[in-house]
Amino acid sequence: SPQAPMVVPGRPTSAALTVASATSLTVVFNPPTDDGGDAVSGYVVEWSRTANFTDASGSLVTYLNGGAPFYKTISPLEPGVHYYVRVSAQNSQGLGPAARTTPSNLNPRQEPGPPADVRLLVTSDTMLTVAFEMPLDSGGDDVTHFVVEWDTGANFNTLSAYPDKGSVQVRAAEHRSATLTSLTPRRTYYVRVLAVNGAGRGAPQTASPKSRSPGKRVPGKPLGMQVGPGADAGSLDVSWQRPRIPHHDVPCSGTLDLPDDCPVLFGGSLPQSTGGDDVAEYEVQFNEHSNFMGQDGGFVTTKGMTLNIAGLTAGRSYFARVLARNSVGSGEYCATSGEVFPRSY
Repeated sequence: SPQAPMVVPGRPTSAALTVASATSLTVVFNPPTDDGGDAVSGYVVEWSRTANFTDASGSLVTYLNGGAPFYKTISPLEPGVHYYVRVSAQNSQGLGPAARTTPSNLNPRQEPGPPADVRLLVTSDTMLTVAFEMPLDSGGDDVTHFVVEWDTGANFNTLSAYPDKGSVQVRAAEHRSATLTSLTPRRTYYVRVLAVNGAGRGAPQTASPKSRSPGKRVPGKPLGMQVGPGADAGSLDVSWQRPRIPHHDVPCSGTLDLPDDCPVLFGGSLPQSTGGDDVAEYEVQFNEHSNFMGQDGGFVTTKGMTLNIAGLTAGRSYFARVLARNSVGSGEYCATSGEVFPRSY
């Protein structure tokens, strides 16, 4: 009796790609709807770093007795590298067209390692700030978030309610610090941080020190100081902005390059980069030498953020710097200005 001609099989169906480990991927697939008139004897699984498979490696799957769906784990692969995968069926007539997986590519990965350089700092009597850096091991995938956890117990298993216990998630692309707010003054809090990538949450890293208690602190450094000759001979005009980063030099959130303002105390109006207490005054120091050790110099205090310093030697160069002071004490001076010459007329 006449027989239908045999041809190569069609594409395998339902080819799906998943991550198996930090060095392996798994592809799952089903037989083609058309075997070409001949039994499928095996499948060729190919993988490549490029979408056009110019550098493809391959493996033949011939054990089919277990029935569909069929599995193939591809290893060892390089962690973090994206691999494209496709599958073809073969019979006695040859190899059929390839089916690309869904998704078309993945990167072998696992959960990231613990964050690096986790530090716990006191910002005010109701706030603690925790700083952190990227983990040394990303797990082969981009770290997308950090999760900060805190509790009143070292094992992080107390029954405390928010705000004495909780967690906050921040975007890794935007933050290297986070600030815990509405805490109880002088109560001890323990903090840890973990990193998150596409594979999930990594192991937590306990902060150093592992615990701190909120308390009032001195203000941070004033920002944006500008110094120029005053309108009158022998005078300088000095201006600056309020502190934006707390005394410990870590932004409440964001990064050093792009710091965010600190949170505002409930019922207050100003960010708590002032140490949890209002700035009582600013002290401006000026001197003929950049190390402020010269004989021609002095200090002036003011409650505002602009100041005219008079009585200077016209034509002589001066340097200036400013600090903020509250009831706790004096913060550090801001960066020293460049040399400025008062007018001589």
